[in-house]
Amino acid sequence: MIESSDPNQVHERYLAAFTEYGAPCRTAPERRHQPNASLFTELRGQLTPHAEAGHADCQYALAIIAWWGLCCESEEQYEAA
Repeated sequence: MIESSDPNQVHERYLAAFTEYGAPCRTAPERRHQPNASLFTELRGQLTPHAEAGHADCQYALAIIAWWGLCCESEEQYEAA
């Protein structure tokens, strides 16, 4: 478990999760790949205080999580958000 008080460690964990999610997307971009929504939801909670404190990498990570719907369990849930 990482210390969520260190913004750089939280951001590194986000990058690892995003890289893992993106690997199958590069091989079959024509279909939606299910993200690990519970992991990205946890990361969103850890990233938020650092983003609100002005950490630019954490702000960007939150924007990507929201834009790509990485906390959504389905495409329908993403479209409804």
